[in-house]
Amino acid sequence: PLTTSVKAGPIQLSPEKPVQTDPETDAKEKGNAFEKYIVQKFDQNYFQLLEWQGDKIVNGIYPKSTMHPDLLVRLKGKEEATFAVECKWRQNYFKGGIEFASDEQVKRYKTFMLEKKIPVFIVVGLGGKAEAPEKVFVIPLERVSSGQIGTSELTHFLQKDLKLGFFFDKDAGKLTMTHRKSNQVK
Repeated sequence: PLTTSVKAGPIQLSPEKPVQTDPETDAKEKGNAFEKYIVQKFDQNYFQLLEWQGDKIVNGIYPKSTMHPDLLVRLKGKEEATFAVECKWRQNYFKGGIEFASDEQVKRYKTFMLEKKIPVFIVVGLGGKAEAPEKVFVIPLERVSSGQIGTSELTHFLQKDLKLGFFFDKDAGKLTMTHRKSNQVK
């Protein structure tokens, strides 16, 4: 029988040749990291996470729920209400704004909103890292007409203090990052 011997040693990576990553996998990991960041902004004393989509797909086969927004959340208590959140993180502005979805995705989210009779919010993280964005915008889906929103329109949805958690005003149908979580230090 033939035998071969290989000398094992430390593997060294050349600094000139960065490790190649699959852009789709990288984007999915960043998307997951941003979703985790957003989920942690919902104080469990006031909110219940009902659904968290997994976006599973293989060879074009996927469940219908993959087409729904990422999160389905319920406000607890006597003012109980349910709403959905689609999470998107972007490194930079693009074409004078942020492209957060295709027009077809926006159409599907609007159909979901009408069928479920619940508000849907697009929460966009911008800059920094997916798990610690520099800016966060909370955009009501009803205010969106396409998958791109310009920088001048975005200013209306910028959240001022990213250390705070989410607050949902059922009467106004507004989701904002203005809640001091019960375990936060003042």
